[in-house]
Amino acid sequence: MPDALQLLRDDHKKVKDLFKQFGETEDVRSRGAIVQEALKELTIHAELEEEIFYPAVRQEAGIEEDKMDEADEEHHVAKVLIAELQKMRPTSSHFIAKFTVLAESVRHHIDEEESEMLPKAAELGMSRMDELGMEMERRKMELMKNGLRRVTSTSRKSTAGTSRRRTTAGGSGNGRSSRTTSRATTRTRPVATASTRTTSRATSPTRRPRTASTRSTGASSRKTASTRKTTGSGSARGRSAGGTARSRR
Repeated sequence: MPDALQLLRDDHKKVKDLFKQFGETEDVRSRGAIVQEALKELTIHAELEEEIFYPAVRQEAGIEEDKMDEADEEHHVAKVLIAELQKMRPTSSHFIAKFTVLAESVRHHIDEEESEMLPKAAELGMSRMDELGMEMERRKMELMKNGLRRVTSTSRKSTAGTSRRRTTAGGSGNGRSSRTTSRATTRTRPVATASTRTTSRATSPTRRPRTASTRSTGASSRKTASTRKTTGSGSARGRSAGGTARSRR
């Protein structure tokens, strides 16, 4: 298992190699993958230094407070850029520029650590560096496992939510779905079918259609009335003629 100094140098080399790969790659997808890998490595590395290495060397190695405070602030600037890059797409404006600034800042930070802080920490002895190395390695494994757990948990929640939405849409025995169906059934008027409309028209008080017999009867009545009128008018003319003849005599 590497000591603390070797572990930090290995991390430094890994991120510097990723910075170099990014500068040599023009493919957008490849650049995005390199950036995500670098951000993960930088985040874990910063946590190890802030939780374990920095407090130990600040108290034991006699490094000036100003130097340690400067290292803390450089970590803060890097975290701000990391958080912004995690929300961006590789095709976003300023994505390349932002990662380039992050790489330059981290390179400067690495140079100062390896030239000033690590040699000073080495004065604490190899046994102390081995102790810190074991603690940092154990913490690194925990951070990596916790990160994978969070991703798995989020994926499971998303899958469960999709399953619930599909169940509701399918109309299975969900209480909310059944209540919605009940309200819809209560508020909606029943649709009149062809049979109900036919029955309604048949039972409504409409005039009965005229059959052939009724039409015949009506015609006979009209003929009788016409005959009466003709007869009446003929009789009237006859009486009028008789009266005229008597007056002439």
